[in-house]
Amino acid sequence: MNIVFLFSDNFPGSSAYSNRIHSLAKGLIHHGNEVEVSVVYPGNWAESNELAGKRGIYNTVPFNYYCAPKFKPKSRILQVIVGVWGIIHFFIHWLFKFGKDKPDYIIACSSSLMHLSVLYVLAKIKGIKILREYNEYPKFILRKSNYFAKTARYRLLDGFVFMTKRLEVFFKEDLKMNQKSIIVNMTVDTDRFDSSITKAEESCNRITMVGDILGEKDGVGNLISSFVIIHKVFPSLKLVLVGNISDSKSYEKRIAKVKVLGLNNFVEFTGNVSRDEIPALMRQSRLLLLPRPSSLQAESGFPTKIGEYLSSGTPVVVTDTGEISNFLVDMETSFIVEPNNVEAFAKKVIFALENPILAKQIAAGGKRCALESFDYIEQTQLLNQFLKSF
Repeated sequence: MNIVFLFSDNFPGSSAYSNRIHSLAKGLIHHGNEVEVSVVYPGNWAESNELAGKRGIYNTVPFNYYCAPKFKPKSRILQVIVGVWGIIHFFIHWLFKFGKDKPDYIIACSSSLMHLSVLYVLAKIKGIKILREYNEYPKFILRKSNYFAKTARYRLLDGFVFMTKRLEVFFKEDLKMNQKSIIVNMTVDTDRFDSSITKAEESCNRITMVGDILGEKDGVGNLISSFVIIHKVFPSLKLVLVGNISDSKSYEKRIAKVKVLGLNNFVEFTGNVSRDEIPALMRQSRLLLLPRPSSLQAESGFPTKIGEYLSSGTPVVVTDTGEISNFLVDMETSFIVEPNNVEAFAKKVIFALENPILAKQIAAGGKRCALESFDYIEQTQLLNQFLKSF
């Protein structure tokens, strides 16, 4: 089969969605398919990479930028021009592909009406099946926008690929979508995580979170408050926060809070770290943290970083949101805490740090869980069979 992912962000990139699509594409290639990630709109300028605007292959996955610039312009007018040109260029390119070069499936990672309309026309002309990949509620749900105005476009699709059962229930029962669908668990490329980091490096006196550092989706504000408690017990411990800090106003607010709490020498903001550097960074931490609070976003999704966390072999402390407890067991595969409880999270972190032998055993269980439930080879085998069923 020839499969194309329509993507609207940097690829390759360090974002959770870029990693998700890379693992799906790599797995489908492993199962004998021709795959391309087609980028029709670039990501944030601060996260741009030198490969943008060119064709290439990253870790077995071919990609092609159909949008001209290497980064998203600051001008709103230019952003619109870039977006329109990207999808038009994509349409023209695939319109003139025939035979084995023609896509059998396009898996959209965007619900833009413009994108889906163009894909629908292309699909009707070329006989292509169009699917939509979803790993959390659509934005119109999170923003509480008008349902009818947003959902009609889904009728243009032939099927869905969901990350969670909650998403499938929402689309099938709440939105009354009757297209074929499949649940493909959060996927992680476990090949990225090996044992090449030395023991001395592993024992670094730091705990780490990778995610949304400036917003509240992943609970960074709560984590910093928890660290106040943790710091009293482990005064030399450092909290490392990894993620985008390009929004200067939000970043300054975070820094100000840390200074007021007297933690400025013990909290490090790294900014974005490249995808290739993430495995070593995770293994060089005593614990990996994700204090995600309860929210609509957390309810429908599954934090993609958890797969990487578990695969690294480092103990994980995570809040029980969404479908976490469907896969992870407290004190067996991870340390699980109720969400929105700063003190409880701090106590769990302290317990894990005070019991390193137990934490190591739990980390080993977590790594087995990642291999059994989230390995990209196993999950894309299911997707491969699903696509063949059309």
